[in-house]
Formats: sequence, C-alpha cells, structure tokens
Amino acid sequence: MKILKKINKCRICNSKNIRRVLNLGNSPIGENFKKKKINDKLYKLNLQQCKNCGNCQIEDIIDPKVLYKDYLYQSNTSTYLDNHFAKYAAQVSNFLKLKKKSLIIDIGSNDGMLLEKFKEKGYDVIGVEPAKEIAEKANKKKIKTINSFFDTKTTNLIIKKNNKISVVTANNVLANIDDIHKWIKNVKKIISDHGFFIFESFYLRDVIKNNVLDFIYHEHLSIFSIKCIKYLCKLHNLKLVNVEHVSTKGGSLRYYICSNNNKFKIKKSIDKLEELEIRSGCFQISTFKKLEKKIAKNKKKINEILSKQKNKKEIIGLGSSISCITLMYFLGIEKKLKILLDDNKIKHGMFSPGSNIVVSDPKKYQYTKNQIIIILAWRFKKVLLNKYKKKFKYKILNVWPKIGYEKN
Repeated sequence: MKILKKINKCRICNSKNIRRVLNLGNSPIGENFKKKKINDKLYKLNLQQCKNCGNCQIEDIIDPKVLYKDYLYQSNTSTYLDNHFAKYAAQVSNFLKLKKKSLIIDIGSNDGMLLEKFKEKGYDVIGVEPAKEIAEKANKKKIKTINSFFDTKTTNLIIKKNNKISVVTANNVLANIDDIHKWIKNVKKIISDHGFFIFESFYLRDVIKNNVLDFIYHEHLSIFSIKCIKYLCKLHNLKLVNVEHVSTKGGSLRYYICSNNNKFKIKKSIDKLEELEIRSGCFQISTFKKLEKKIAKNKKKINEILSKQKNKKEIIGLGSSISCITLMYFLGIEKKLKILLDDNKIKHGMFSPGSNIVVSDPKKYQYTKNQIIIILAWRFKKVLLNKYKKKFKYKILNVWPKIGYEKN
C-alpha cells in the first residue's frame, strides 16, 4: 500500500496551474494518540492554491486507511457542539420548510449528535460513519448508522433500502475527501429532485483573517471558498443557493446546494461574499507570504522565550486536539513540552503523535510554581482560563496568534 501521494493538479477544476503558497514544515498524523510510545513518521505539510478556481489543497496526501486507523475524535468531546447542532437542525428545518418524516442522511455522522437534533424534530435519520467504535456508539443511541466510508457500495445500499433523501448533510467532511467529483456524484444519486446537499467546512477567508492556520493539517485536504464551490457546482449541474456564516472551526460556511432543475432562488448575498473574498486577497500569493512570515516570527520568539527557561521551568501545553498538535509542530516546540493537559477523557494517559507527550487531566494535575502553561487551544482560551486559571501557580503564555504572558 502506498501511504503517501503527491498531488499535482487541482482536485476541483483539474487544472495544473497550481502554486505552493504555504510551507508548514513536517508534522505527524494529528489524531494518532496511542497507549505506548511509538516513533511516528512525520509528513510534509505544504499548502497549494489553484490559480484557476482558487481551491486550496494539501500537497501530500496520506492514505485514508492510515489517516483514520486510530481516529479518536467524537462530537461529544466538544462542549460547544451540542448547542451548535441544535441551532443547525432548526435553521435547516426552517429554511427548507421540511415536512415531518423527511429522511435526512448525515455523512461522517460521528456519534450521531447532529442526527439526534433532527430526530427530535420528527425527521427520519441515517448516519454514515467509517470509524467502527464511534458508529457502534451511535447505533446504541438508536441513531441508525452505517459503518462505512461514503462510497459507491454504500450509496447503492442506501438507494436500495430507502426512497430519495430530502437532505444530505456533511459537516467538516468534504474538505477531507480527495476524489470530490466521485463523492458529489454519489450524493446526487441519493437526493430527491427537490433535495438538498448541505455541508459545513472551515472557510478560506476566515483561515486568513482569523489566523486559523492550525486547521491546516493532513486530514484537511482542501480549504474551500465560495469561488471554488461555485465552480464545483457548475461542473455537476448543481447550484449554490445559500451560505450561512457560522463560528465553528475558527470561522466556517454552511453551503446549501441543489440541482439546477430546482426552482429554489439563489441568494444575492453569495455574489457579495465572493467579491469580498477577492478584495480581501484570498487568491493573492502576497497574502500567504504574510502568514508565512508571521509563523516564522512567532516560532523564533517563542523558542527564544522557552530556551531561557530551560532547566528552570516545566513547560506544559494546555490542549491536545489535532489543531494543538499541528500548532506545536509548526512553531517547533514539540520537544520542549513535558505534558499536555486536556478535558478529553479518551486521551488521558495516552501519548501524543510524534513527540510522545503524555496527556493528563487538568482537574487532577498537581500544579506548582515551577511550571509555565502554554495555551495551545488558543481559540478556547477564555473557556479554559475560566475553568483552570486559579489552579495555575505561575505564568500562562500565549503563543498564537500573538505571543505574550497572560495577565494575572
């Protein structure tokens, strides 16, 4: 099995007119936590952009069977998602005016949290989830879940056992798909003539604007913009009729897509947002070079600070999500941390990818004045400091997007 392949053309428009825009160095598979120390392989992490349709994509692709072999993430480990998915189900239901007993399929359904919200509203639901243990957990909650990747075999199984589906959802999934065209063709097979494909994905303009560069990792093969999604729709006789801006993943868009034959009107706000993408420099190389300089500047400064603390203070990382692991590596601090603290019980006692740092429970950890706490989960800084700041005995250091000690 070939673990790695290098992509040399755009996965959306097939153009070879692509250029590398960001070099983030080398990092391990970010969710590959394990029960004992293992020397993980590091993989290049470079971002390229298509000059034709504007799609951004990872240059080196890891085989999904390797990438998701020991995948640990579950929706219920994210404290904000329950409320987010409740709003999601309500907004989709209201916008599309769905009838009771409409069938909704969620691809990459994880533990079924979103489908629970739709089920509570009286809709029929089916999940598709490749991770065996997580799919089993969803089924135990009475959320019917097919344990499989969303491939042609699964598509045919869905068609055989169900009528056409009203809504297909996929949240932070499409960006992880290499063969997007085959995937979209399968979606088209299962939705009704008046059905909708709705997906959420972290948004290129927000990645740039909000410095969410730690969301560029091996699982995320693409970073979408309205420009490239409109191009994708055109190729498949589909149309993008609405987008909603949501706060998840440091800034995401929820895209509403249907057949060109559907009479649903296209919202005027879509063109305005696309114009904003262009004006804000989402497709200019200079924009990415500024981000690269910011990474280099922060990397140099944080390592200078930590070098002065060598043999004096224990360096502790707050957060162990996949984005935290990515941040550690592109800042070059993965070998300087003694321990990682995280609320996720699944990871307690496990070792982090690559650098083999043990993960501990922040509620039970013994804090001393000989420790510096580095905030890796920087997007959740307020939540984490509200919970644990009084426990910390010494300094708290911010490393991204700005570097500096937190005020006591």
